[in-house]
Amino acid sequence: MGNVLNRTTKQYLKSIHSPSYIDPPWLHNPDVQSLIDGGIPTRHWKIQGDDTVVEMTAAEKTALDNETASLDARKQARYIEIDTQSGALISDGFEYPASSGNMFSLSDRAQAKIVALYSRSKNDPSLTYPVEVSKIDEGKHQLADAAAVEGWFFAAFDRVRSVLEAGTDLKDQVKAAATRSAVDAVTDSRT
Repeated sequence: MGNVLNRTTKQYLKSIHSPSYIDPPWLHNPDVQSLIDGGIPTRHWKIQGDDTVVEMTAAEKTALDNETASLDARKQARYIEIDTQSGALISDGFEYPASSGNMFSLSDRAQAKIVALYSRSKNDPSLTYPVEVSKIDEGKHQLADAAAVEGWFFAAFDRVRSVLEAGTDLKDQVKAAATRSAVDAVTDSRT
């Protein structure tokens, strides 16, 4: 068992099976007890060329803390951009059937109506078909039977789910980014 310190992230792990942590990026059994005893956070540790771990200078700490604050602010801004794009993509609606050009709203109100009609098609044997639903362009579309209602429901559901899942993946990339340039390199190419 040993202790390891990640050279990049400054993650410090104690009493682990150290052969599982390959150098680089892991520094094995660094002498950091004085830093720990002094209450110095790992983000303020610096690994010197000879693998000695020391406390950063006041100027280095200030620069790092300013960069971290700037990085956190940029991440928050990117989260907002991604959420805004998700909202815009959802508000564009969904197409059913695929490649038909029939576009339907995904506003909150429309989503509630979609769920209600789907639920009714499953639970209300007195529902008569075809069921007429409104398209975004003010036109109407007829859903011939329960299977069509189900297909329409799942087209809506899949659109919302795919937009939100892709947004979550992008936000995970932003969260993992260690620099502002890495945050800015996360590209939202969803359509």
